Amino acid sequence: MNTASVEKLRNVPGGPMSENEAGFCQSLRLLIQAVIEGRVPFNVAMRQAADDLLQVRSHDLSLDSAIASGHKLWVESLVDHFSAAPPRVAVSAADLEFLKDLDAILDFALRNGLTFNSVLLFIMHDIPTIAKYGSVQEAADKDFFTPKLKGWAQTNIDEVGDVIESSG
Repeated sequence: MNTASVEKLRNVPGGPMSENEAGFCQSLRLLIQAVIEGRVPFNVAMRQAADDLLQVRSHDLSLDSAIASGHKLWVESLVDHFSAAPPRVAVSAADLEFLKDLDAILDFALRNGLTFNSVLLFIMHDIPTIAKYGSVQEAADKDFFTPKLKGWAQTNIDEVGDVIESSG
């Protein structure tokens, strides 16, 4: 991703991530790892993350307002609850690919100072749709769904964490 593209994402309204927003992104990354390791079922993680995102949406895209209104983040609760759980659930190839893409955008956002609203642009479409069907493949089969994040992990594999100038 070139500097101009990163700057556009940094300038999405909302300002720098608050402590709560950065914490949510970090917790979501921990939850992704727990799903990949088989400690949390994919459909449960997506359903709870979708609930958190719907709360954010209902508070004018403000995670801080959602928390101030008393919403307890499911993402953090799942990470706490399943942190010591043994591996027991396999993840499908399509779901694993999505998790890696999701982790890549979160990592990129945290390392490059993107706004939380920039992150929401990517994940607000994918997570609730996948949660509705329970898996990426089910969403694709029943709703012709393609994740906005598709390919993010591979496309940006070298750039995650670094702003790279394009040579052309």
